[in-house]
Amino acid sequence: HKKSYLKLKQLRVNQIVLYRKQGTFGFKAFFRLLKILKNNQYDAVHSHLFIPDLFVALSQKLFRYKFKHVVTVHNSVRYHPKVLVNFLFNKTIFVRCSAAIKELAAKQKEFVVPNAINFNLYKPTKTFKKLNLKQELGLNDNATLIISVGNLRPQKNQKVGIDMIYELKNNYEQSNFHYLICGLGQDEANLKHYAHKLGVNKNIHFMGLREDIPDLLNNSDIFINCSMWEGLPLAVIEAFVSGIPTILSPINEHKIISKQIFKNFISEDLNGNSFALSVMELNKQEKLSHQEIFDKRSMFLNLYSLNSFINSYQRIYEIK
Repeated sequence: HKKSYLKLKQLRVNQIVLYRKQGTFGFKAFFRLLKILKNNQYDAVHSHLFIPDLFVALSQKLFRYKFKHVVTVHNSVRYHPKVLVNFLFNKTIFVRCSAAIKELAAKQKEFVVPNAINFNLYKPTKTFKKLNLKQELGLNDNATLIISVGNLRPQKNQKVGIDMIYELKNNYEQSNFHYLICGLGQDEANLKHYAHKLGVNKNIHFMGLREDIPDLLNNSDIFINCSMWEGLPLAVIEAFVSGIPTILSPINEHKIISKQIFKNFISEDLNGNSFALSVMELNKQEKLSHQEIFDKRSMFLNLYSLNSFINSYQRIYEIK
């Protein structure tokens, strides 16, 4: 957060903290927002996630001056109740971050603007730092590194990745596969206990919160995402752009964004055995460099570029 704050400060983006306590409505924060909106008379207010969305929609009802309210919906699990969409959010423009998210049947026209990343940070054409990950983790040169990136919480379902390693080791007699889990969260202790219980803890590596994800992707062999649901997963887009082979859970959110992606597998089921089967199938195929894989993917990835993202939102902000 500190790094993001400093970056925004360098870009001269004014940052105001409302100090809403997590798990509460935050009446004081709401009244702070009312004061900010009244004093600044913004033309448009863009909110993300339900409580901020609610704050802004309520503010719009209370003010005489009119501003445009834009909401980005980030998840396929609906969190805007229909009754509020019809009445409180009746002037709101909803933007879904993925075509996999169902329409809200809002009063105003809805849009789909896919999440985007800075391709220059992830493309294999970038000069990546050569990490000696295998040496760092005490592994031999024949080890295959499987990586996932995301918060450690039930939705992200890293437990399936641990099951995958168990299947590879015990049912396929493959002990050289290692799973690198990047991220922090509430499930960390449970996942460590689970890996130890299955006897695969030596093949599971908790990497913590990393700031060198592009380098880690470039130095790993396979990327997996085992999520039970998503909006549009940026970690998956980052993996696509990095050129690493990918294996994704069979959810609609993954199927929609990966239809034409080269060297991508959708597991048949959301379990460790299905992921292990995909790993074995991928292992049989011709080995290509990340650059070669990216070159075959690139024409299908422009939708997730920053230019496309910025232009789409600019057109929405300019709607009369």
